Amino acid sequence: MLVREKGNYEQWVMFFLESITQACESSIKETKKILALQNEDQKLLWEKKVSSPLASMALNQLFYTPVISVKDIEQQFNVSYPTASQLIKQFVSIGILKETTGKKRAKRFVYSKYLAILSEGTKPL
Repeated sequence: MLVREKGNYEQWVMFFLESITQACESSIKETKKILALQNEDQKLLWEKKVSSPLASMALNQLFYTPVISVKDIEQQFNVSYPTASQLIKQFVSIGILKETTGKKRAKRFVYSKYLAILSEGTKPL
């Protein structure tokens, strides 16, 4: 209102710059958490003897597609269904993925630790 009534642009610019600064600081903090999670889970793969090129590639893919199925892994990495299924089972057993559907078939798995970071500070609708 002060901009319109009195031409006080400085206050508006300061408000705008403060908002940008807060958004940047929040993004940096979130990025650091995501990188830490990625390092922790890569280390977990190594410690639990799940380390393989496929496991590392699948973990990296979870940062782009945090909700997946066995079929997704099979198609994306051109591996057999049993290989994809075994990898998903290993990820679930070490706590990287969680099954969300409760179904016997067509199960979906979520990278919940990553989604938790992305949803910090948001309110449910």
